[in-house]
Amino acid sequence: MDTILEKLPRPLSTYLTNLMTEEGFTESNKRRRFVKNWLKKRAIFDKIVEHNGFTIVDRIGVDCRNGILVITYSGSILTVSGEKPNKTRDLVYESIKLRSDNYPKTEEQSITIDLPVELNKPVNVNGGKLVKTSPVFSLAVEKENKEPSFDVIKRFDHIREKISEALISINKAIFSKEDNLSLENRDDLFKQWTVLSWFKTGGWKAELYLIRANLLWLELFTGVYGEIIKNITAKENQDKAFLDMTNKRFTEYCDVYKWLESEKKDFDIGLMKALEEIPSREDYQIFVNRETEGLLREYK
Repeated sequence: MDTILEKLPRPLSTYLTNLMTEEGFTESNKRRRFVKNWLKKRAIFDKIVEHNGFTIVDRIGVDCRNGILVITYSGSILTVSGEKPNKTRDLVYESIKLRSDNYPKTEEQSITIDLPVELNKPVNVNGGKLVKTSPVFSLAVEKENKEPSFDVIKRFDHIREKISEALISINKAIFSKEDNLSLENRDDLFKQWTVLSWFKTGGWKAELYLIRANLLWLELFTGVYGEIIKNITAKENQDKAFLDMTNKRFTEYCDVYKWLESEKKDFDIGLMKALEEIPSREDYQIFVNRETEGLLREYK
């Protein structure tokens, strides 16, 4: 855990250290789990906004007129509409923090925010009840400038709801007991996933990519792992079967999918985007069912 904290921006590291102390997370393994789950918040935020017409940035300049989405150090969400003709914006702030059910929501109309907005710095708000947020954990800007309308507000509400549900789920996980039999606790298998070698990142953002990849890995293979554990008795064969699926059968499927989609769209769709599109595909579930049957026959 200390290694991860040392890689984080100092303000974030200090914030999380203080938060863990306040919440009584004193044991090393519990603190490690806390930090990992907190970074999951940013990983999930980044994934949701990138798949909904936003771009992750480190800074939004003074000339920005587009809609903005922010997750703060405290784990709260700030949604800011595109600029209206009178230079003001509408805002929704959800103070989720460590809450696991109801949380305060502040809605403001015709306010302004101080630009630029930057990572690791608070957002200053003018003209409403909300004055300043905790520092920015991740920042996303709309790819297209869309003035507030019923459709835009509805779309923002949908995105914010997805993020809120995900953050609440993580908050519950922070305080839940660890299940040693779950795939989530098989870091040894995750570290052997060939796909990890396809990513090249450095610094503390490497930790974010690993966590985002881990979330994807769980989404892709939790069902497969459950079937293997249930139907294959020998532990050694369980692991062999699982790695056969993740490192051979799946990588071949992924290579073909990425190539076909890139050809169809006439540009390289990118590895992470391709990987994150796969779980929702109907043909992926067909692939999983077919290959799982083959694994059970071969390794049982």
